[in-house]
Amino acid sequence: MKKIGLDKTVQLISRSSNILILGHVNPDGDCIGSMAALALGLKLAGKKVSVWADESLPLKYRFIKINLEKPHQDALSGFDLIVVLDTAVETRIGAKLDLRQLEIPLLAIDHHVTAENNFTYIHADQSQAATGCIVYDILKLLNIEIDKYIAEAVYTAIITDTGRFSYSNTNYRTFEITLELLKTGIDTSEISSVIYNSNAPEYIRILGAALNTLELVADGAGAIMYVSSEMLKKEGFKNFDTEDFVNYPKSITTVKIACMITENPDSEVLRMSLRSKSPDIDVSKLAKLFNGGGHKCASGARINESLKEFLPKLKRELENFIKTIPEN
Repeated sequence: MKKIGLDKTVQLISRSSNILILGHVNPDGDCIGSMAALALGLKLAGKKVSVWADESLPLKYRFIKINLEKPHQDALSGFDLIVVLDTAVETRIGAKLDLRQLEIPLLAIDHHVTAENNFTYIHADQSQAATGCIVYDILKLLNIEIDKYIAEAVYTAIITDTGRFSYSNTNYRTFEITLELLKTGIDTSEISSVIYNSNAPEYIRILGAALNTLELVADGAGAIMYVSSEMLKKEGFKNFDTEDFVNYPKSITTVKIACMITENPDSEVLRMSLRSKSPDIDVSKLAKLFNGGGHKCASGARINESLKEFLPKLKRELENFIKTIPEN
């Protein structure tokens, strides 16, 4: 694994003609927006581009111009570069593929903390609010015009990963890029409305059931909430987007760390989301205890055990972790 800068990243992409783009499991707005923007831009540059994912596009992102194809292991040899966006953790790649011992360069582009792994190259810029911001810079350096479709994708990446510009990762560069996106004529009000105000009745019912599971620990400094497979089955869901649920326990006055667990109805795999209110509380360290990772304020992990077994462990680790937080 070799860490590289933006110029080297651009050179790798520039000299490749057939590129495969991958994202992470349970793709969020930043992941989907980044994949779409890079794919659209590179196609404008005359490159052959494919975007693969095991999961379908969440309903709230259907306005984004992206064609997600199912992964095909046998077709990997046809590419001359594989780009993984919004994660530099191999186990979090959203396409079930065997990428080991490939002769094709594997490039990860992310804005999270990175660890040792088997990627050929990693470009990680933690100063950027979203991976979409890095993709924007790559396209500009490739002299690719940012059209309205690309702008919509990058804007989606930015607003979802900054909590509509409310998180601490929002900075001067974030607004610089956003200003350039606005010049393309995108309808920011419509984009926000589709993403945040397009919930089905089932979504609200599952949210209500999840809120009833809320448990406060460590004198209210920690909060745990979950969605069980039974809740999903009751509403007829197998896959369900609980990405924003963690913000509800996070909004409690005393809470410093919020945890949201989602159980997969088809297997004993749990998805854990962690949020902290302050960058001084690095929840990526808590996520690493469960082989996960992410930002200081937003991290996650996949857990290979049952909800019943995992909840007591999470409660114990959360309480212990909170004890390490210095008093204000």
